[in-house]
Amino acid sequence: ADFRFADNSKDYIINKWTWVDLSGMKAASKIRFSLTSSDNSWGYMNTPGYFCMDDLNGEKPFDYQPVTFASFENMNLGTQGYYNGSDQSGSFFNGNFRFWNNYNKEWGTWEGFAVSNKTDKTIPGWENQYSAITGKGVAGTPSYGVAYASPKATVTFKDTTLTGMYVTNSAYTYWSMKNGDSFSKKFGGDTGNDPDWFLLTIEGFDTSNLSTGKVYFDLADFAY
Repeated sequence: ADFRFADNSKDYIINKWTWVDLSGMKAASKIRFSLTSSDNSWGYMNTPGYFCMDDLNGEKPFDYQPVTFASFENMNLGTQGYYNGSDQSGSFFNGNFRFWNNYNKEWGTWEGFAVSNKTDKTIPGWENQYSAITGKGVAGTPSYGVAYASPKATVTFKDTTLTGMYVTNSAYTYWSMKNGDSFSKKFGGDTGNDPDWFLLTIEGFDTSNLSTGKVYFDLADFAY
């Protein structure tokens, strides 16, 4: 999202699948995702730290190349429609990628990556944390990844050259930024002039855990 424009008509919160190019991270064997926001209190981010992803290492728009990619299809999501690591395996595999997560059995909470086929894009709040704002995956497929980057989410892989991936906001985060809630402010404020932003940072690492570069993508931006 981006609310930094002097002309408020240019402010935006991402509500569709958008391609992010990662082809510059050729030597990476791990990528780490983190989120930052203009809305913070006491050193903590108020904006819900979620985003959704699909087709990691998939097809760049209008540029088909057959590669190994993570589409999140063909995973057992049960009747609840999501997998969040509640089996405490610590990770799951899709395509050539390992998606790490951490489930706290005592509190029933998770962080890292989940997989979902939830379709509710209209209900705000934490209870709808597993839905993408699109209500479906890229090109209408049912499943997609959900990341709770608190404070980070990590994917590891080998023998793979990255191309990119599609990202969008989760429904929870989108409506929190759009309207505000009991924890987070409405982006742009009451006047629409507050310079708010919500930034996804993707950093690659090689087998020696040295950085191979960063890619930045605004999931919301009201700050120009």
